[in-house]
Amino acid sequence: MRIRKKTFILIITYFTAAVIALGAYACVQCARNTAYARSAGYGYGHAFEEVVLSVSNLDSALKRGSYAKGSEISMQICGEIYSNCLAAEMTMGVLPFSSYELEKTASFLGICGDYAASLMKTCAAEGFTDAEREKLSELSETAGTLKESLEKLQSDVNDGTALMDAPGEPYFDGDESSLVSSRMRAFEEDFGELPELSYDGVYAKAEKSAPDKTVSEKEALASAMEFTGRSDLALEFAGENGSYCFGFEGGSVMVNAAGEVMSFSQNRSVAGDMSDDELIAKAEELLKNAGYPDMRLLSTYRINSVLTASYAPESSDGVLLDTEKVTVSVAADNGELYAFNATDYLENHGTDLSKPEITQEKAQLALPDTLTVTDCRLMLCPTYTSERLCYDFGCTSPDGDELRILVDASTGRQFEIVLK
Repeated sequence: MRIRKKTFILIITYFTAAVIALGAYACVQCARNTAYARSAGYGYGHAFEEVVLSVSNLDSALKRGSYAKGSEISMQICGEIYSNCLAAEMTMGVLPFSSYELEKTASFLGICGDYAASLMKTCAAEGFTDAEREKLSELSETAGTLKESLEKLQSDVNDGTALMDAPGEPYFDGDESSLVSSRMRAFEEDFGELPELSYDGVYAKAEKSAPDKTVSEKEALASAMEFTGRSDLALEFAGENGSYCFGFEGGSVMVNAAGEVMSFSQNRSVAGDMSDDELIAKAEELLKNAGYPDMRLLSTYRINSVLTASYAPESSDGVLLDTEKVTVSVAADNGELYAFNATDYLENHGTDLSKPEITQEKAQLALPDTLTVTDCRLMLCPTYTSERLCYDFGCTSPDGDELRILVDASTGRQFEIVLK
């Protein structure tokens, strides 16, 4: 087949134009990628500078805290410690390497900030105690070591002897020990042990007594089968604390070391129109059959065709034991149990109750004068590691808003505010 000269010229012209366009597009994209890489590098460098600055400020706040006396300065320093820990955690999370590689550093920042947040609640009256100042001094030693290491690394980054990781380049053909991630992992090896901290916080270790007996797998399985009424349960795993998890198609059930069912859940589809009152009645019947009679309804919420209700028992003195909460979810298609959780009840049941140290009238003085009190009850409220006896005041604001204010029955200070 013979191609005419005009057609051949058109083909060459179009082909050349396409090559030129492709080349121009590649050049533009290359420039954009280079700009992006440069911007990312600047961002990582700035984030690392913020980590160094936050740790430096944290070290300063901890050192000053070891000398602080009085409520005002103590609370100010707690706020500085917490904010600097939070800033260091956030900016460290932006750096281009995995946070799990810096487990000890992240743990130190988390616990240190959590400890400061806890102290802020307790030092409002008189400030730090001698023991708390000593703990802040011990924490400052760790912060000081971390600060020196980071400042040395920052100096090496600035003079080019240490390089920031590049997440867009999975293969690094240089010396990996020169990367910032490798240098920071090396810090972890020399990271000292944190002091033992006794406080009420998210990362505080709650002391739990060992169970009186530990059941066998066979006994735990029998307990799970009796609770669920199912015979198709199979062991999924056994915990180090003596608990067992048994599974079935679409769900699971947990049994603790004493052979008591802690939780039950499933994920089947539910479509039903039973009313809330019917479902609450079913929930109370299920609780009674499971061995939880005389429970008081705390709250309910419904998502589509599943209603979840929370219950708590009352002591012989009429104190509502919110630390022993049980939650029950009921399906609106057949009224059967959909989910169950009694972990709080099983772990805290039998707590010795203290007597309120102040009267209800004195506790009510902690409320704003603008509120109208509608009811009051004593409640044992859970904290992160223990519990606190409180007066629970139901209140109404001048605008008609309903809320509950918990007042510590020992100190007479507000403990929690719950909006409805």
